[in-house]
Amino acid sequence: MLPKFLYGSYKRYKADTSAFVDWLIETAKKCGYDAKVHEASQVDGKPKKKQKSKQSAETPKHKITLKELSVLSSVIAKSTFDVPAVILTTVRRAISLRKRCAKWFFASTESSSANQTHSHFITVLEELCELLERKLGKRTLGTHLKSIEDASHEQVLSTLSNNSFAALSLEEATELEATEVSTAEVSRIEIDEEEDDMESPYASMLIFSFFCLFEDLHNMRNFVSQSVTEYLEGKIDLMNVSVVADTAVQLSKQLIDEVLQAWPDEDLKKDQSLQNLMCMTASAFRGKDWFDKPDPTIPFNIEMGDVADWCYFPTSVLLASFRGVLNDNDTPVFRKGYFGIYDANARRERMSASQRFHEDKIILLELLPEFAFMQRIKVDLPVQDEITRGLINFVKDKKVPVWLCFATQILLDVHHGLRHSGSKAFNDLRLTALRTGKTIEEYWDLSKTFVNKPGFWPKQGEEVIKDVHTSIKSWVTEDALYELKRLSLTKKQLTTTNLQKNYFMKSHGILCGLVMFNFTLQMQRIGLSLINQWYDVVQLAYLYNVIQQTGVKGLRWPDMDLFIGIHGEERMFIGGRPKTANESLKKLYMATGATDVSNFARDSRNPGLGSRPNGKARLMESNAVVANMFEARYLENGQSKFSVDNVDKLLKEISPKGSKRNGDASTTSDLQLMHDRWESMHRLGALQLLAALKQGLYTEEPQLQFNYFGMHKRCIEILRRIQTKENHKFEQYYTSRYMPDDTLISNLVILILNVARNSGMASQMMGIGSVSGTSQVSRMILSCEDVMYEYLKTNGDKNCKELKAFCKNKSLGDARGIEVESKQYGYWFSMEEVFNPADMASLETGIPSA
Repeated sequence: MLPKFLYGSYKRYKADTSAFVDWLIETAKKCGYDAKVHEASQVDGKPKKKQKSKQSAETPKHKITLKELSVLSSVIAKSTFDVPAVILTTVRRAISLRKRCAKWFFASTESSSANQTHSHFITVLEELCELLERKLGKRTLGTHLKSIEDASHEQVLSTLSNNSFAALSLEEATELEATEVSTAEVSRIEIDEEEDDMESPYASMLIFSFFCLFEDLHNMRNFVSQSVTEYLEGKIDLMNVSVVADTAVQLSKQLIDEVLQAWPDEDLKKDQSLQNLMCMTASAFRGKDWFDKPDPTIPFNIEMGDVADWCYFPTSVLLASFRGVLNDNDTPVFRKGYFGIYDANARRERMSASQRFHEDKIILLELLPEFAFMQRIKVDLPVQDEITRGLINFVKDKKVPVWLCFATQILLDVHHGLRHSGSKAFNDLRLTALRTGKTIEEYWDLSKTFVNKPGFWPKQGEEVIKDVHTSIKSWVTEDALYELKRLSLTKKQLTTTNLQKNYFMKSHGILCGLVMFNFTLQMQRIGLSLINQWYDVVQLAYLYNVIQQTGVKGLRWPDMDLFIGIHGEERMFIGGRPKTANESLKKLYMATGATDVSNFARDSRNPGLGSRPNGKARLMESNAVVANMFEARYLENGQSKFSVDNVDKLLKEISPKGSKRNGDASTTSDLQLMHDRWESMHRLGALQLLAALKQGLYTEEPQLQFNYFGMHKRCIEILRRIQTKENHKFEQYYTSRYMPDDTLISNLVILILNVARNSGMASQMMGIGSVSGTSQVSRMILSCEDVMYEYLKTNGDKNCKELKAFCKNKSLGDARGIEVESKQYGYWFSMEEVFNPADMASLETGIPSA
């Protein structure tokens, strides 16, 4: 089932019609007329059964006839009561959906045959609307929806798929509270449509609910395809596309379960039952024979190709055909080209329905043995998407539910979208893997330079880092699946000449993106743990801030500015940036939980920094809302956290009020409309959730890609340079035992600030300084400025350069004074700083590095 705050078209339709009926009955009652309703002896055309559930028992349904609705409308039209525009919007929206259903079944875009394409139910509702609109005296909201009603089914879907937020145009009313009704709050009185069902079977609630379901699926499918196009155009990254596609498949499962739950008929759950029902019904009304097959190579009537594609019938047939070669003891192996030769350069949009079906057959039946092999050897992927999980289970149970047909079609659509780009998805994964591998190796090199192992860094942290490095080697730089298949075929004395390295990953763009997301999330999480345990970056942020406040060279550190911008000055500096060394030291005590540094003095019984700061430090946390929502799913194979609180955070993050937006004015207004609507009702459509997730992932990209390991490395290098230069002073102030453990080097900042504070106090006591009481700049602060200035001239913006190279979102948040260029030479210049020559040659040639 979908989360309560999400809805599909059918659920929305029921809420709209119920809200309209409620308003008619209540308003007519105020006019002195009591509506005539009857107890529902039947529910949606089926004999009413005794309901055992508590909810059904508490909400007995009654029905009202269309004739009685007409009477109610006439009573209200003659009264002095106003007709709220939102009520007309609500009923127009319901009519629009009904008319799209009728036009789809008849494949008609003409309105001349109203008696054929419009059911009696639609006609009556339109008459009621016109009656009430005349009383309103204007068609402010109704006019827009009327134009949508008259548009063809294809035109409506094209608008929805080309604009992520187009669905919002159907909800422009300012009083949406009246129409937002949850399933538990739907009126007990429904419109009696049974008579209309007998007149027009395509308009029955059973068929209509399935139409709504397939339209929702089709809209999500188009949205994913549009996202792939944006990825190819360089607007979003592969991780974004993959998360959106995988989420669409998850929502499809829940949406299908929700609709089927309304019709407790076991026959509907059988393979291809829904598809056959819709296809046969549409064929009958179009005057075609669904079972007539002019082309014997196509398992359906080619003249009904649009209907078959709409209902995912071709993919269901291909999946069902593969069941015949499955057995528990072996994995099917096909000779390359057995089903035909796939031509990636062919133009799919110019292909006939027959040619498209055969192309899908080649792609899918060559790929399905990969899933069969993984099921047999129980392979453990770094992350498992819903498509992979579904197809592996299909190999085991041989069932072909509707959601799996939709998921398989998404897999094919992504493959088609990337057809002219070769192995682009896998190349992006390899790029991320090389960058991640180099980051880990640099971290290991740095770790070897410490005399002691940090006692505060848990063993689990190193194990996670090793696991990521192993996954990169197994699934990207090498191919564990290839080696296992080669050994299996050799054992059976079968040829291995057709095997291709990384074939599975290259054929599964969605999985490539999710593995990228897995690597990126793990590096972000373990990177945050690293800087929280060492606490070097935060402490240097305080020193950098003091130098900016009191220094003389105008020190700039773009990477630190970006770090502070990501995590926020309020959290970093506990309310705001400190102005002096004394204020900085006090706030740093609070941030680290450290005790007073008097125990570090020369005459202290135990001088030195022999332990970590006491108390609980203020830790840096991930502010990436979308990443946090998917952390359990893509790091632990758990469930996505689609809660009201998380969606609320997401919409605040992407709304124009909450952050700066890149994009045109229409996108900004759509985002604002979505946010305002959520603020008032906490309700969202599935397509709108996908659009919000895509925008959120784009916004969060620089945060996710930020290299915390590199930041840690450069902070350690700066602290070591400061220690080398000022070691004699540290020994003078704190004795030679001030640093018994080199892993505690980050605490030098506390000592530096303490010296600066004491210098300021001494200056004031001696009367040195301005009248305002501001102390002279500490010599040690100026010395630190000199060290950092020289180091940061060549190392201060390495993280920013990485983000230039790897992020599609070139806006680096709140980092001050950072200008990001998107020119190609800048991209490759940054790449050369990230990778070594061997890796660069590998990226340029496509040949894996040794």
